[in-house]
Amino acid sequence: WYDIESLNFEMQDEAGLQTSMRYIESIIETQLETLNTKKLFIGGFSQGAALAQYIGFTSKLNFTKVVSLSGYCPKMEISNAKSIEINGYVEADLTTEKVTIGSTGKFIGSVQSDLVVIAGEYEGKMQADSVWLTETSRISGEVHYKSLQMDRGAALNCRVVHNWNESESVENDTSDIEESDQEEKPAIK
Repeated sequence: WYDIESLNFEMQDEAGLQTSMRYIESIIETQLETLNTKKLFIGGFSQGAALAQYIGFTSKLNFTKVVSLSGYCPKMEISNAKSIEINGYVEADLTTEKVTIGSTGKFIGSVQSDLVVIAGEYEGKMQADSVWLTETSRISGEVHYKSLQMDRGAALNCRVVHNWNESESVENDTSDIEESDQEEKPAIK
């Protein structure tokens, strides 16, 4: 276990979370020969649910499912999940192929993803190839996208930027200039 220093969860016992994660990982590692690592799940209840999420999303072990009951999600960076579905409150920085925020979900933090589907609430800075905002979505912050689908009823109170990859835009602008410079120019006499 680790210390919960406040019920508003603004202060987080990062050292305690890391110690608990190493302990749980060591138990699992002793059993890896007998486990099906293609179906490695972790779960917990209450504070154990928070620890299961922290371990499942940050551990060097490759968990395929994380089950969390009656807990909360500690603040963290999530980058080892291929796809994640959020149906509760999560504060994190997330890098994944697909993220779905369900109608009961609220996500605060940054998102980098190929596909984002939002039916709940999102607050932060998002960079995504494709974004689908359903009729119940509520978005604030900044959304950078290449493809955006928005259902009637979706609410945006944010900065919205198309083609967020500025380096591609700059390269395209530069190549256009270089091509026009190479065209024959009439001689001035």
